[in-house]
Amino acid sequence: MADARYFRVSPKLWQEQSWDDDTRLLALYVLTCDHRTTEGLFRLPKQYILADLDWSSQRLAQPFEQLCADGFMDYDEDAKVLLITKALKYQSPSNPNGVVSALRVLEMVPATRLDSVFCELTQRYSERLAEALPERFTERLDEPPAPTPAPTPAPTPAPKGGSRKRAHQLPDDWSPSDELLAEQRTKHPNVNLERELEKFRNHWRSKGETRKDWSATWRNWVIKAEEFGSGARASPKQLHNVAEITTGGRF
Repeated sequence: MADARYFRVSPKLWQEQSWDDDTRLLALYVLTCDHRTTEGLFRLPKQYILADLDWSSQRLAQPFEQLCADGFMDYDEDAKVLLITKALKYQSPSNPNGVVSALRVLEMVPATRLDSVFCELTQRYSERLAEALPERFTERLDEPPAPTPAPTPAPTPAPKGGSRKRAHQLPDDWSPSDELLAEQRTKHPNVNLERELEKFRNHWRSKGETRKDWSATWRNWVIKAEEFGSGARASPKQLHNVAEITTGGRF
């Protein structure tokens, strides 16, 4: 509890048009509650507010956020410490004894990320207190600012429906992979793959048509070549029609 028996409250509290009744009441509570220190930095768990005002957490949320957003106060959720940003502007130690009393009270406040903010406020509103602050409040000001981490590039979204291949003409140097040829020699021993590959290339290059997966088109070509028999090869036109049927024009 603060040593002072009273705290100064600016009449501007009642002139803030953007605050509703709950926000104004919460601001008045923060300025005058038993937990407050004259310097405006003090431990105030939200449970204390709920108990003192007989509010629910839902009722507290909006006005609490409003006061922080408007710069009336700042709050460290981890340390449960609150800072009234202009407390020192209206009520700062006016003599050495006041400074000693303030330091004694501040020693009871848990270390918080608000220490460096409070130190800056003392330099603005109370030079006497700023010169007497312990190292805990000033050490963070002496540290060089942490480097800003490079932004992580946003991942490129995948096309809707997954990655899709684009249809293209048969490349001039296209050949089935060695693995695919080995597989087909096992599955289709009666098919002359070298001859069919030559026919396959000539047929599709002359057509100039596009497919998304030439390996799949080749597989269907070989299957149909075997169905027509090694002695009676299908014509390129027959194989083209067969390929259209088996692939559904999807490749």
